[in-house]
Amino acid sequence: MFLEAINKGLFKHSRYAWICAVLYVICAALRLARFNVETEPDEESHLSFCGLPTPAAAGVIAGLAIVDAHVPWATPLAAAVMPFMAVILGGLMISNIRYAHVVNVLFRNKRPFKWLVLLVFLVCVVFALAQHYELILLAMAAGYMLSGPIMLCWRTVLRKRPTQ
Repeated sequence: MFLEAINKGLFKHSRYAWICAVLYVICAALRLARFNVETEPDEESHLSFCGLPTPAAAGVIAGLAIVDAHVPWATPLAAAVMPFMAVILGGLMISNIRYAHVVNVLFRNKRPFKWLVLLVFLVCVVFALAQHYELILLAMAAGYMLSGPIMLCWRTVLRKRPTQ
């Protein structure tokens, strides 16, 4: 019922969906410009990003589009959520929330090449065994999207905790 109300009401005219898409594109351009201006050559600045990286935001949008196209029972939800997610992702891209640079954090210390091979193998096994790999892609992208705000809340709680 909720999804039908959204589809019939707010997005009755595609103008609102277009506005959400344009906001997303503007925020992505601002995010890329900020990355080019703020990136320092020192190694410490490459351990995290300020704001959600554009490829991660695009991964969430692509994941929603793939789920919309290939998972019939999730199609109404994916279609209804996508315009809202575009606005949320745009806001996260231009925010000051820190996001981990996963590759640099995982491979900061020199690890043997076999760790990378093992990681790729495990990811392939998970996708091969999954019935709806589309949902795994979306969950991975959404998990990274949520990691920044969750870690921000965690750091805020730790700061307010009294020291003993």
